[in-house]
Amino acid sequence: MQLRFIYQSIKEEEEIKLRSYLESYENLENSLITYSRNFFDEEKMQKVERIKSFVKNINSNCNDHPCFRIYLTHPYRVAYYAIRLSCNPSVDLFTLGVLHNVYEVTGLLSEDLKKNSVNPKVANAIKLLTIVRKNESDPSYLADFYGAIEAHSSDLALIRCVDKLDNLLGTAIIEDDYFKKSYIDLAEQFVAPMAMRLNKEFGDYFYAICEYMKGVSFRPNLKKSLDDLITKSRGGK
Repeated sequence: MQLRFIYQSIKEEEEIKLRSYLESYENLENSLITYSRNFFDEEKMQKVERIKSFVKNINSNCNDHPCFRIYLTHPYRVAYYAIRLSCNPSVDLFTLGVLHNVYEVTGLLSEDLKKNSVNPKVANAIKLLTIVRKNESDPSYLADFYGAIEAHSSDLALIRCVDKLDNLLGTAIIEDDYFKKSYIDLAEQFVAPMAMRLNKEFGDYFYAICEYMKGVSFRPNLKKSLDDLITKSRGGK
């Protein structure tokens, strides 16, 4: 897979990510749609708009993400960065990005996605991205999990790497030091090598992020602001 390297310094990317926690999803949505127009013709953009409309009307059933519209900043960032990284972006890559965690966060099934303009192959591929949380620290399980993702396609591997990278950039809101260390260590062990196989510069950057995040301190004020925003929006979509 041919990739273009698009990241700024780790510190700059971290600050952009942390700001995004409190940013309206509409800003990221507009950036994603505007950038996509550089690569997709009108027919493909119509498909993108249908996916966008579907996503905006999804509800969360996940305690960790009670308001889907606040959570949307993350999948929109994943899709945006993946499209920018890829030298041959596609509507399927766009869809994988914005829906990469949809089954876990919403409880929807692949049949629900297929009924809403999602390519059946993409709907099925997203199943491979859906981790079994009780096994998320099991090295044996993770080896199989990431192996299946990488074996499926370079697009799926790219989405998983960008997803993990985006989450790593936000580790300053994790208060539990043990959990944070485990999260970073597992990303370094299982995801960084996959990023390296996609593109050496991307892989080197991923390893550097893992190392950098080990020294990041918890930001209680940011976490409180995010919690307050979620509480205020708890009754929304």
